[in-house]
Amino acid sequence: MSNVTHLVTAIQTIFGVADHLARQTKCVQRAQKGKFTGKSFAATQVLGLMQRGEVSLSDLSTFARHLGVQVSGQAIDQRFTQATATFFGDLLNVAFTQVVAADPVAIPLLKRFASVMVEDSSTFSLPDDLQTVWKGCGGKTAGTLSAFKIQVRWDLLTGGLTGLALQDGRLPDTRSALSERRRGQRSVVVRDLGYFDTALFEKEGNELDLVEVLKAQAREQTFECWVQVGATRRLRARLIAIPVPEEVAIKRQRASHRKAQKHSRKAKQVVLDLAHWTLILTNIPAEELTIAEALVLLRLRWQIEWLFKLWKQYGQADTSRSQQPWHMLCDYYAKLLGLLIIHWFMIVGCWQLPSRSMVKASRAIRSQIVLLAKAVGGKVDLQWVVGEMLEGLDRCGMNPRQGHPNAYQLALSPPLVFSPLPERPPSQGGTIP
Repeated sequence: MSNVTHLVTAIQTIFGVADHLARQTKCVQRAQKGKFTGKSFAATQVLGLMQRGEVSLSDLSTFARHLGVQVSGQAIDQRFTQATATFFGDLLNVAFTQVVAADPVAIPLLKRFASVMVEDSSTFSLPDDLQTVWKGCGGKTAGTLSAFKIQVRWDLLTGGLTGLALQDGRLPDTRSALSERRRGQRSVVVRDLGYFDTALFEKEGNELDLVEVLKAQAREQTFECWVQVGATRRLRARLIAIPVPEEVAIKRQRASHRKAQKHSRKAKQVVLDLAHWTLILTNIPAEELTIAEALVLLRLRWQIEWLFKLWKQYGQADTSRSQQPWHMLCDYYAKLLGLLIIHWFMIVGCWQLPSRSMVKASRAIRSQIVLLAKAVGGKVDLQWVVGEMLEGLDRCGMNPRQGHPNAYQLALSPPLVFSPLPERPPSQGGTIP
């Protein structure tokens, strides 16, 4: 089955189950001519909110006409209830089961492995009234009682979002909903240290005082040794420590203080001390991955930060024009669903381009979202529309940079020796299992 066919099938699957889910959740109970069905309501909200700029209820009312529905903005506003939020949440979970991927990108460093996955989470704050649905961290600050996290595992080799899950915002990443999912042989997962029980032990089994070891061994040059990781299930791993300039360490420490203050606590001293090094834990031996290459893979973890920025800054996934709690939650779910569809178009249309620009591709796709709505509404052929929307995406690329190479430039041509300072230094370090 071709990548285009996978994309068409995924879109058909999502909107194909919408009528059933709408009846099941009692979001839409009776089908009337010219009025919303589950499918047309889902498409209006999901695709309508993907239009460029701020989208009002009046805009959604106009957009609904592309799906054969005549309805006022006020009538749309009245539909956002708890049942509607359940409907969009269920629809989002259906989307999470769809995996659309491209052929492996032609980057030799990545093609050494069966997959190269980056994993992280992003938090969406909600009104306190929704704490029975999603639990936040609480605390003294207003608006912290309700939040959800989206956990994302993204394969940089094929572009596929191979793991997606929502969970309470209060849960730490060590309890990620994706943690139990197995990965295949020769698959690399790049995460930050927040996903791990990072108790460290020497090869002999004695507990390792990491700060003291690094102060003695890695003040001015890189340091590497084999350690055991985990207080219960100990795994053998390479520890790589790369000292960073003092100004970078200070910047990291300030970020740690801000993060701790946000959660009404003090920054841990060990975290502040370790800010002086970029730390990498990996079980890939040196003969298969040099320090320079490991640092390039660690830098690629920032791609998922760019993905979250694309979703939140450009896609406005965590904003709503409404102040009504259930309406806000519906908007968040629907926007995430729409952004997944845009991601699928992007990876089928331009993933083979190492210099691809997700921002440019996203803009190009969103500019034709009305065409997709007409296809979902049965006015034009979906296969043809998908082909039209993919046309030209392979020209959505970034220009190379000389002084500070882009991530794709580093991945295409890893340096022969490591650079002590990443392009965008991680807060403390990461793991490459």
